Amino acid sequence: EQDERELWSHHQNAIEWWKDHDYTGIFAMATGAGKTLTALRAARLQADIRLTIITVPSKVLLDQWRDEIEAVFGPETRIQECSGRTNWRKSILQLVDPYRVGSLQSVHNLPRTVLLTTIHTAASDPFRKAVQYIPPDNLQIIIDEVHNAGAPTFQKALEIDAGRRIGLSATPDRQWDEEGTEAIYEYFGGHDPFSFTTSDAIENGYLTPYEYHPLICELTAQEYERYAELSAEINTLAARVHSEEDVPRRVLDQYEQLLRDRAHIKKTAKLKPAEFGRFLESSHPKPAIVFCEDTEQLEELEAELSDRDLSYGVYISNREDEQADAMYRFENGLIDYLLAIKCLDEGIDVPDAPTAVIIASSRNEREFIQRRGRVLRQSESKERAVIYDMFVLPGPNAPKDDDQARRLIEQELDRAKVLMRAAENRDAVEQQLAEELDTYGSGYRYLAYV
Repeated sequence: EQDERELWSHHQNAIEWWKDHDYTGIFAMATGAGKTLTALRAARLQADIRLTIITVPSKVLLDQWRDEIEAVFGPETRIQECSGRTNWRKSILQLVDPYRVGSLQSVHNLPRTVLLTTIHTAASDPFRKAVQYIPPDNLQIIIDEVHNAGAPTFQKALEIDAGRRIGLSATPDRQWDEEGTEAIYEYFGGHDPFSFTTSDAIENGYLTPYEYHPLICELTAQEYERYAELSAEINTLAARVHSEEDVPRRVLDQYEQLLRDRAHIKKTAKLKPAEFGRFLESSHPKPAIVFCEDTEQLEELEAELSDRDLSYGVYISNREDEQADAMYRFENGLIDYLLAIKCLDEGIDVPDAPTAVIIASSRNEREFIQRRGRVLRQSESKERAVIYDMFVLPGPNAPKDDDQARRLIEQELDRAKVLMRAAENRDAVEQQLAEELDTYGSGYRYLAYV
């Protein structure tokens, strides 16, 4: 039996929009607003005469998508997984050949066929060669988390000549990468995406309303001193990097390393574990997902949890043996906290967790939007979600009205403003941050307002 779930109005609008745009386009829909279902229901239209390619960002998501494909396309659908964990090269040609050479009638009589693959495999030569000579009218493609396809390594996936194309992402634009973004948009028809934002989804009752709470953490004197030193070096090099045409690779590498080193100071600020400890002692809804920067920071947070005898699990890629067990215990209410590094960011469905704690965040908007999305999915067990975000300030040792301090504050506010824009308590947070910023110099408090 194929899926007949009733589509929400924004799902139907997206599908109609896609048809109006010659069956090409990007669904820029908030995490949790049903992108997967919308794309599959769109792709099901006349799927009996088309081979469907679905690419996902990582192996972790293959099983999640397989379940959805079987639900929407029907259990008789032939699904060939093309990834490092299957021997797909042997079987792909017999699946593909009828679409290359068969008549529409002979293809029509076949079961629906889906090639489910990772973006890594889709961009590879063997995969692209296998689907190369299928007439575009017999081929359609869905690229999940489509922003990844703009990366130089994966752009070859955008050479697959499918007649129908759907890209999915809450944030399709690649930050600081105009060329990659342009390549994505061009492939999907060159028009603006169909957009359904987090605010739209909350307003229409499809996502859970949420509160945003900054957890203030100041840099130590040594950290701020180092931060200011690195900033001065960055400013010196920035002048070269942005004005000269042929900047030596060595200089670019040095510049990028300095930026990473400076960002690392904020992400791993020494006082964060203690601030997390204070948070643990406050009242907050559980269970909670905690997003960390690296193993060292994760171990410091584990110590805070252990000191208080609280139950937790760890979900990180280099401890795969613990992943499934930790997720199972988290889903079944056996632990209150799930500590994660990176691998929960993209698309993994997390159950009824009402709380996200962002200990470390990059300046990449996609990362923190996806983290917010992990707790906004609706569930009977929660009326609202709460996002706690470690907000780093320069600390009492920063000189008043200092340029470096101001830039640090502005960078942290860039993230806070995105997260608090759709929050229920936005006015109160603006007020709280304005008071915190007052100590850093005249006019700072006004930076807090969205």
